[in-house]
Formats: sequence, C-alpha cells, structure tokens
Amino acid sequence: MEKKYDERNKVNYLDGKSWIRTAINFWEIENIENLEKKMIEFVYKKRVSGEVFSNLTKENKPEDIEYDATIFKVNSIEEIKNATKKIVNSGYNSYHYFVLNNIIENNILLSKYIVDICHLNGLEYRGRIIVYLKNENTYVTLQLFLNRLEEKNFKDIKSIKKYEILYNQKEEHFIYSKSKIDKIGLKHPAPFSYNDIEELCNLENIENSTILDPFLGIGSTIIGTYTKNNYTIGIELNKEYVDLIPERFKLLELTDKTEGRYEIINGDSLKEVKKIKHKVEYVITSPPYCNILKNENKGVRHDNTQTRQGVEFYSNSNEDIGNIDDYDEYIKTMKKLFKDIKTKMSPGGKVYIVISDFTVDKKEKDVHSDVIKFMCEDGFCYNGTSYFIQNQKSIYPFGYPYKIVLNHIFQYVMCFEV
Repeated sequence: MEKKYDERNKVNYLDGKSWIRTAINFWEIENIENLEKKMIEFVYKKRVSGEVFSNLTKENKPEDIEYDATIFKVNSIEEIKNATKKIVNSGYNSYHYFVLNNIIENNILLSKYIVDICHLNGLEYRGRIIVYLKNENTYVTLQLFLNRLEEKNFKDIKSIKKYEILYNQKEEHFIYSKSKIDKIGLKHPAPFSYNDIEELCNLENIENSTILDPFLGIGSTIIGTYTKNNYTIGIELNKEYVDLIPERFKLLELTDKTEGRYEIINGDSLKEVKKIKHKVEYVITSPPYCNILKNENKGVRHDNTQTRQGVEFYSNSNEDIGNIDDYDEYIKTMKKLFKDIKTKMSPGGKVYIVISDFTVDKKEKDVHSDVIKFMCEDGFCYNGTSYFIQNQKSIYPFGYPYKIVLNHIFQYVMCFEV
C-alpha cells in the first residue's frame, strides 16, 4: 500500500541524497542574498495561498497572511515578540527562522529567550544552524522552528531578568577539526580529539598552567596539553577508561614525554572536585551529552540504504552524568559541578566547554544557550564561542521523509572567565 504523506510539508518532496546535502547545521554561503535563497528552498513548499516573509532582503508583507515560511532578522526582545506573533498566525506545518548577528544584545541572551517564548507559544524547536558568510567574513546564527498550531493565541513572557548574563566577548575561532582516533581511543564511546585540544591551546596561549578536566575519559586532554608544559588534573568515573590511559600513552609513544605532567583521579567529579588542593588556571572538558548514548536506535532508514551502528554508553553507574534521563536534571547537575569548580580556580582563570547541541526523547535542545545561562548564574563571565568544524563526520537523513532533523557537524567551544 502506498504511503500517504502530508503534502503540506516540503520534507516529503526531498529524496535521501537531497536531504543529506541540506540537513546539516553548519553552512558556508557567499552572501546574505544567497543565504535567504537557501533558507527558503530548505523549508518552503508553496501551498494554495502560501507566501514567504523575509526581512533580510525583501519588503514586508501584510500581517494577516498565513505564511508558509518566515525569515526574521531580530536584534531585540521587541523584534522577537513581533516575529513570534506572526509565526503563531502562520500556516500549519510551516517552518520559520530567527536570524541573529549576535545571540546576546545588551547582556540579554536572545537565543535562550527565543526558544523559551516559542515553546511557551507551542512552537517546536528544530535546531540551530551556524552560517559563515564568506564575502563578509562573518557568521550569523539561525534558529529554526516548526508551527503545528491549530489555535492562534500569542502568549508573552512577563520578565526578561532571567535572561541577563555576564558577557565580555573575546576573539572567537573557527577550527577545522583534525580528529585522529587511535585503536585504544576507539574503546571509548565518545573520544575527545587531542589534536583539537592542542590547536585550542595554541590559539588561546594556554601554557605553563594547571588544567582540570572533570570528564577525562581516556586521557585526550593530557595528550593535547602536555606539549605546552601544562599540568593536567583529570577526573574519570569509569575505572576501565582510567586503566586504558597508560596503555594509550604507550601506544602513542608518550609515556616518557607525559611523565610528571598529569594526575589522574578515579571517582565522581561531583565529589572529587571539592578535594582538589591545587589552584586551577584552566578547565578544558567535553562533558557527557545527557543520556543520548543509551539510544538503542541502530538505523535511520527503513529501507536499509543507510545504517548507523549503535555505540556503547559510558557506564551503568548511578553517579554517571551520562545516565541522567531528564534534561533539566542534567543541566541542574552540570550547574552544581561547575559552581564547585569555580571555587578551585584562580582569578582570571578560564573554562572551555566543548559540546554539541543534541536531542532528548527526539526533541532538539538548545544546549549552547542553556550552558551559557547556567555558567553565568554560577558567576562566570561568558567570553564567546568558537567552533570545531567536523567535516569528517558521517551524516544521515534523520527524520526523512517526515520532517527536518539537522545533523550536528560541529562542536561549540564555549569560553567562560572567572
């Protein structure tokens, strides 16, 4: 029996190859005009009375049209509110972009505010896209939403105080990842690239310092930092990974080179951080992504033309942050950990958190904004975000052929200062 798809959704008209080329969350575009064209092609399928609204390069259109797609460049709370009202009144199954030159304006975290006001109004967050505009040598952030609303009643957020953050932007970098994982590194389900850590140390002049990694894994932070005469304290919950680290150093012929350059603590970071006696100048870490490694889905296409092998999760320990099922609890636990870490840091010390956005229960989470928010609540000052661009990642037509699901092909490198 032939499947019947909802013809109002453009995703139904994409084949697998088109989907793979399109559904990634890092784009390189010549200019803003080409960007608008790509955005419209990505989400728009004209229906009986459908229209597209964009304030990037096009003139404004009437307020009372149920748009099939909208593109709003926003720089303030008021602009976000007006855009959300128009999206709420748009057509069913319509896709909508918010475009931000800066996710922060007047120390207000606009990106978090956008997600919250859209959720309040029943709009589905579909993810974030970073766009590098080559002709302008700059980038913009796109936040994508899906409107499945039948009722059209706008709701407002009463207070913006909780979106105020400490912010002092420093230089940001695009770093093309040079991940090379050895055979022991592959025994960890989510190995951190020591090449990327080394490049980060070069760009940020991290040398002759004490570094903490509260999620050491199989020792990548030690490998990526020792050449700059750094001393790394690593905490790792899983004894199996701790035991693999000396083997990995031997395999990479680093045993003598790293001697005296590190301390490894086998235990729970939430407990062990409090015991650290050294003052720490830097934290460099890639934390677990909530419980996503426990996703048992082994494939993404029913016709078997694309497959993705499942990977082992970190551990079965109740103390493992990678086993937390509830996203809000995950954020709360991370906030507590970094609040304790802050007490061990020297004035002016910096924290680099390497993480991607991810989904929980098939719902996209704006992890980037949530991390910024809880770190600033802990008293850190946000210094901006750099990016590890991971072109070596395999991509798949997730969501095909029903709805847009973005592949995450970069990691954020968020910087915070004590």
